Amino acid sequence: MLYGADKWLYLLYNRMHEYLLKQEILHADETMLQVLREPGRSAEIQSYLWLYRRSGRSTYYSL
Repeated sequence: MLYGADKWLYLLYNRMHEYLLKQEILHADETMLQVLREPGRSAEIQSYLWLYRRSGRSTYYSL
């Protein structure tokens, strides 16, 4: 079951990535966060979350 979901989500991710690359303007945000109980890393190490979105003036519609 997880294998099937993994393939489907990968296809969705690729489609969204292609869509973002077609945009004239992208907005990005880099946020630091703390991840607890991540294997091989202590809780004191900073992790990052990157968010990308299209501009409100984009000619393409949101997904």
